[in-house]
Amino acid sequence: MLDNIFYWWKEELQWVYPEAKAMLLLCDGGGSNGSRNHIVKHDLYRLSKALGVTIVVAHYPPYCSKWNPIEHRLFSELTLSLIHI
Repeated sequence: MLDNIFYWWKEELQWVYPEAKAMLLLCDGGGSNGSRNHIVKHDLYRLSKALGVTIVVAHYPPYCSKWNPIEHRLFSELTLSLIHI
């Protein structure tokens, strides 16, 4: 996950948001990026130093990833594509 963020920042976002001082990551509450996983916190710290921006992580409550705005918008498109098959 963090390698993708690093690549995306270096290739796209730093040019789109040259004045950015912080980045907000929305994560679900479970799995490898859970709020209690210390390895992810350490890796986020290293990523923050490498990019030179503050990283703020907002975790959705456990079992509530269905409210993730990106996933929520994606589900309707997936349903429409299945209807047209």
